[in-house]
Amino acid sequence: MKKLLILLFVAMFCQASRSEPNTPVDANSLLRDGAPVASAAVIISYDSENGKWMCTFDEEITDTKNKIAPGQSLEMLASSALERVIASMSSSNVGEFRLWGTITKYQGSNYVYPMILLPVTESPAAAEPNQLAESAGPEPNAPDFADPNDKISIPKEVLERLKPRRTVDLQKLVEGTISVTNEDVVFTERSGFIHQDYMKNYVFVPDGLGRSVQMVSLRVLPNAALANALKVQSSEPDRVRFKATGMLTRFDGQYYILLSRATRQYSHGNFAR
Repeated sequence: MKKLLILLFVAMFCQASRSEPNTPVDANSLLRDGAPVASAAVIISYDSENGKWMCTFDEEITDTKNKIAPGQSLEMLASSALERVIASMSSSNVGEFRLWGTITKYQGSNYVYPMILLPVTESPAAAEPNQLAESAGPEPNAPDFADPNDKISIPKEVLERLKPRRTVDLQKLVEGTISVTNEDVVFTERSGFIHQDYMKNYVFVPDGLGRSVQMVSLRVLPNAALANALKVQSSEPDRVRFKATGMLTRFDGQYYILLSRATRQYSHGNFAR
């Protein structure tokens, strides 16, 4: 109960301290697009004011040039890993996890794309040093009397080991509530167009270059590859066909793609634009 109250307080504090998540900042202070995140301690919470899932880092994340400081929050991008976590969370919409994923950079902001999220739990509280000393009993050669002025000296290394440790909650893995299996798939060298839908979201629509291809719309997640593709598109009066490669994921019934690259593809006049 105490731990839950602490998490709720952290979530409320994070929400109150950011009126506009991912507000553009100095581009020189952002992490590079594609910077990896491995086993980072994070708190995931839902920002009801903006309708977004936020990731608050409990440790420093760096790309050797810039860094994300402990306590800083980033918006989480849609992924199957995030969807599984949301389904397993309590009504408080707050939880502690270990995160594996990647940082993206788009229009002056960093985002985090989660690939694996493992829940963590506090180990049982360690016994107080005095309790340990009492349970151990007297030393073999100790005198029969106890001097009230005696002090128990415990090495610093031992005290560090007595502190509670955060560990992966294996019970949830066994129950199937959380899975470490990455259900995302690689989307390779597909031709198509990038445009905005009626909700002003950028989507990638595959095109078969004259072949019969089922129409499907993939919402494009914000990163540097999308920014580069839009820059190419803006320089042309007609729509541009791209050959896209990236990670295909599913969230809340919608397919998304995190582009790794989108190169312009020329039809040489053989196919209609």
